[in-house]
Formats: sequence, structure tokens, C-alpha cells
Amino acid sequence: MAIAILDTYNTLPPVKAVRRARRAYIGLLGMAFERAADRADILRAKGDDLLVDLTKRGEVMEDTAKSAFETVKAKAEDLTDDGIKAAKTIMPLKTLTGKAAKIAALEAQITAMNAKLKAETKPAKKKAAPKAKPIKVKTVETEIKTEQTKVDTADKYAAYFQKVTAYDADADAGYVRTIVNHLGIALQSRDGQLVACSDSAERDTVRDNWLVKKLGVSGETEALDAKVLSVCETMKADRMKDRVVFYYLLAKQEGKLAAL
Repeated sequence: MAIAILDTYNTLPPVKAVRRARRAYIGLLGMAFERAADRADILRAKGDDLLVDLTKRGEVMEDTAKSAFETVKAKAEDLTDDGIKAAKTIMPLKTLTGKAAKIAALEAQITAMNAKLKAETKPAKKKAAPKAKPIKVKTVETEIKTEQTKVDTADKYAAYFQKVTAYDADADAGYVRTIVNHLGIALQSRDGQLVACSDSAERDTVRDNWLVKKLGVSGETEALDAKVLSVCETMKADRMKDRVVFYYLLAKQEGKLAAL
């Protein structure tokens, strides 16, 4: 039939052939559209029935899967129970626990014995010897310096004591030592060593610092000055009046030697 149509088409004039071909093409498109529309209507009509059918199939498959899972689970539990029963038959748990406890107890005893043996064989620590206290050794040089200091000290007091005994043969060396210590560094200067009776300021210093403050003698100023002048008179033979001797004689005159 297709060959006959082609032969008829070839016999037509070119213009008519083109027109007929164009019309045939348009007719073909219309036919295809009609068929597609008809098929869509059919599918649309059957859509609800198809959804219901698919849902039922899904429910059947879900029930089948659940059943298969329950079956597998049950078989697994049976296998587990069978394994535990077999293990209990071969080695009871109570027996296993008892052996493990005994083994642990024996291991603990062995560890304790090893520790005790190690402690007994360990060499004892040697106690450190007490440190010897350093012995102070006096050198010859130190002893000489010490003795020299004693001699110098004795000579210092001895010189003053000798001067005092020129006025008091029964003088007590202890009183002389006290006066020398009281004057201290003042005796290092020439003015500190001597008392100038001709100087009224010097006599005032002896009156205030020695007679009043140290010896505690009180009275009118004129009376106190007279006491100082009395010692000046006693020592008038000495142009250079030694301060230690002067203070000793003033204390003896006032009966204050014992109070020094």
C-alpha cells in the first residue's frame, strides 16, 4: 500500500505533491495528538485503581518482611540458648568460678612471698656516722693576742690606780676601774684626761655631771662649788690634775664610793 501511495505521489505535479505532503504531515501530527490524549485519559481514569493496587502490594510485602524477621530472630535465640546449654554441660559456671578464685588466691600468695624475699635480701642501709663537731684549736698567735689584751687592760687600770694611791694608799682598785669605765672614750683626749681647776666652766662640768648627776649630791650651787674647790685644793701640788684621781677624791669626800 505504501508503494502505491508513493507511485501516486510521484505522478502528481510538484506543487500539488508538496501541498499534499504538507497536509499529510499535519494530519499525522493531529492523529498522534489524539492518540496521546486518549492514552492520558485512560491512564488518568485508571490512576486511582493503580494507587490502590500498589498500596495493597506494599502492605503484603511489609507483612512478609516482618514475618521473615521474626522467624530469623527466633532461630537466633534458639541457637544462643543451645550454645549456653552446651557450655554449661561441658564446664559448669560454678566450677569455673571456684577455680578462678583459687588461682587468684595462689597468685596473691606468690606475689606476697616474692616481695618478702626481696625485702629480706635487700642490703640494709648504712647509718651515716654522726658528724664530728669541729674542734676549736687556739693557735699560738691567738693566745698571744689574748694575753696581750689582758696585759694592756691591766696596765690601763694599773696606771690610774697608781695615781690614785698617791692620794689614798688604801684605795680600792674596783672603784678606780668603775670610774675609768664611766669616763670611757673621754679619756682618749687630753682635755678629757685632765681637770683645769682654774677654768670655771670646767669646774661647772665636774659639779653638774659628776657630783650632782652621777653621785647624786644635792645642795646650793655655792655649796657644791665649794666641794669641787676642796678637791682642787687637795690636788694643788699637781699642775696637771688627773680626772680619774679628781673624781675618785670627790666621791670619797662625799662618801659615795660604794654607790659607784
